[in-house]
Amino acid sequence: MRGYRKKSLDLSGALTALIVGFISICGGLSWTLILLFFFVTCSALTKYKSDIKRKREDGYKEGGQRNFEQVIANGFFPTFICLLYQIVRVFQFENFEALYLQSQKTNAPMELSRIEIHRYLYGNFYYFNAKDYPLKTFLLVCYLCCYIANTSDTWSSEYGILSKKEPIFILNFKKTFHGVNGGVSLSGYLASLVCGISYSMLCLFMICLDFFYARYFGFNDIGTMLVGGHETSQLPLLTQLLTVLSYQYPIVILCIFSALFGTTLDSVLGAIFEYSGYDEEKKMVVKKPGGEKVKHISGFGILSGNQVNFLSGCITGLVCATMSLWLFNY
Repeated sequence: MRGYRKKSLDLSGALTALIVGFISICGGLSWTLILLFFFVTCSALTKYKSDIKRKREDGYKEGGQRNFEQVIANGFFPTFICLLYQIVRVFQFENFEALYLQSQKTNAPMELSRIEIHRYLYGNFYYFNAKDYPLKTFLLVCYLCCYIANTSDTWSSEYGILSKKEPIFILNFKKTFHGVNGGVSLSGYLASLVCGISYSMLCLFMICLDFFYARYFGFNDIGTMLVGGHETSQLPLLTQLLTVLSYQYPIVILCIFSALFGTTLDSVLGAIFEYSGYDEEKKMVVKKPGGEKVKHISGFGILSGNQVNFLSGCITGLVCATMSLWLFNY
């Protein structure tokens, strides 16, 4: 509702965002923080230097005022992934519960760590380990990188349009107008790079939270679990944490890759499938044909901007999730 009051969302967008937010919150803190980072940063950057954007963007809305179509384009697929993760968690917790009851009856040691049961009960934090938990790692990385692609595209678009230099059309590397689908700039790519680094720092922060959270609740095997079974429990606490982080470094690679890949893919798809024209009367780029005064620049007009965003986010998420099965298989 705060997004609606601040004009980041219109009414339909706010109602749709409530559903997206509720499902993400049910997934746990990690899922919620990723969603919040996307929404807060993109909303803030959309409002940045709005006076310049109003002159260069056709159909510019104060504050962004994203509708339900834009929320679905950016949030439907990762929300589906989050929901799928929760279904997996429910079925796996039933197995945990059965093992726990069996161990209580026989006084036999449990085959599964106590922290895993605690995570499934309360949904707290997560880490990346494709060797022992390939499906959960795949789903979380897919969710994460889908939002990174969407965030990166917004950052690069909102910051790139402010550049004083003309952008380069990604298909022929010639100069084009600001606001053309498929136009890229150095400032836009720098914004994407910063986006990827920011998300990687957020992930490392969540891993640190997971580590200290586990220590606080007395789960002494957390270090061993986080590094795929390698023994760390005999090391000093700080050394254990650094060891854990050293095994989680691929997430930095994935975050940066997904930001740059997502932006590039969105630009290529936009250049091919989205319509861009120049209105000589308004002196700005438009997204729809509009008579003799609008000259076609690029794109077949097959897909809308929302559809391109949806496709680029899905593809980026799935590509990076597949890569994670190799990068985190230690």
